[in-house]
Amino acid sequence: MSDNWEPPGASGADPSPETSAYPPPPPPPPPGESLGAGEPPAEPPWYKRAPWYAWVVTAVVVLIVTAAIAGGSTDDDPEESAADRTTTTDPSTTTERPTTTEAPTTTEATTTTTAPTTTTALPPPPTTTTAPPPPPTTAPPPQASGGCHSSYNPCVPIASDVDCDGGSGNGPVYTGTVQVIGPDEYGLDNDGDGVGCE
Repeated sequence: MSDNWEPPGASGADPSPETSAYPPPPPPPPPGESLGAGEPPAEPPWYKRAPWYAWVVTAVVVLIVTAAIAGGSTDDDPEESAADRTTTTDPSTTTERPTTTEAPTTTEATTTTTAPTTTTALPPPPTTTTAPPPPPTTAPPPQASGGCHSSYNPCVPIASDVDCDGGSGNGPVYTGTVQVIGPDEYGLDNDGDGVGCE
């Protein structure tokens, strides 16, 4: 090979395997100098050098470990409390909780029974009603002489009940039209106009 480079076919001979159509690469720069724009890329970081299947295997392993930690508990778990274990003699009827931390004993099957969540509505607040005040008690009017009630004119006898003649009352005493001049204790003046048994 000569020191002077000639393009292939310039000498008229066929290119041999030792000669190529491209010029030889430039010599490497001395140590400490940068390569410039034609510089090969730096070595990729470790996570880019790993093949894709390594990432798939790693993801599967992480998922299995996470699932085992999150949901896996075995019967040999020493941290399982006695309250978490149940012993059932008949799966459909009885569930008992042991009070010791010994391993559960079952006669047919171990069943964990969860009580259903029940929601009870709060009772309505109590309604406070005030009883109407009792009617004012009035002292019976002074009795007039001769056994007549002082609230009525003409004389209405004092009795347990007095009703109007011809009305629906049951007596025992009946009276005709009277003027009510005091409290109407016998209820003879229904319309309140001062005249009873109209």
